Amino acid sequence: MSENNKVGTTHLERTAHNTRNEELSAATVTSIRNESPTVKGLTLTLHNKSFKHKAGQWVDTIIPGIETVGGYSICSPPCKLIQEGKLDLAVKCSDHPPSAWVYHKCKVGDEVSVRVGGDFYYDPIDDILLDDIILIAGGVGINPLYSIIQHIKHIRHTSTVLTTLLYSAKTQSELIFKKELEDICSSCQYTDVVFNTTQTQSDQNSINFGRISEDTIRQVVGKSKPDKITAFICGPLSMIEDVTCILQNCGLDSSKIRFEKWW
Repeated sequence: MSENNKVGTTHLERTAHNTRNEELSAATVTSIRNESPTVKGLTLTLHNKSFKHKAGQWVDTIIPGIETVGGYSICSPPCKLIQEGKLDLAVKCSDHPPSAWVYHKCKVGDEVSVRVGGDFYYDPIDDILLDDIILIAGGVGINPLYSIIQHIKHIRHTSTVLTTLLYSAKTQSELIFKKELEDICSSCQYTDVVFNTTQTQSDQNSINFGRISEDTIRQVVGKSKPDKITAFICGPLSMIEDVTCILQNCGLDSSKIRFEKWW
């Protein structure tokens, strides 16, 4: 979730109808990195040992001294929190107060508080993979989908369900997690990622130029049966609307198309 707000709205207002856990956890910033020229990655170590999240959810982020509450999708899988007590965020630079703090003032050792929420997630019953999964991301909309694709890898075991990620960003440098996603693909024959850039053409043959096309989506859907596919979309509203229409025209029921809007 991004913090480029619609006029007159805040993260809390936009997500007031969403499920959220009222339990807060204090957290310490234990790592800061540049994911791209415009995106900072944070690792938070949670103090509350009972804190948990599902793949794809976000956290309300409460920063001391800043009145506005931030909202950021978790980009790490649930197993990282279970095994290490940590979760990762990737925050795009903007003048919104929480994002500006992350980008310009945050340092290792700083304390924040977080609260998990959101109804956009992947949490199969008993970790049993049934449907093939199509993930479609635009820009920093990759964050919750990166959590989901890592979670699928973690619980896959011997499952042969197909997982395909279609991921577009403006430039090659903004394709965050590209190396990590390629590593996931190379370690699992049932996972595939297609990269696109929309503003500048890459010199890498593995990156397509232009928006994610209808033909590409139809090719991915064609590898399975529409009633055996669940799709997750996260990105700009116009992309979500276009992709949803294409998926429905390919035969996917609206109940099998899930999306998270960012602004």
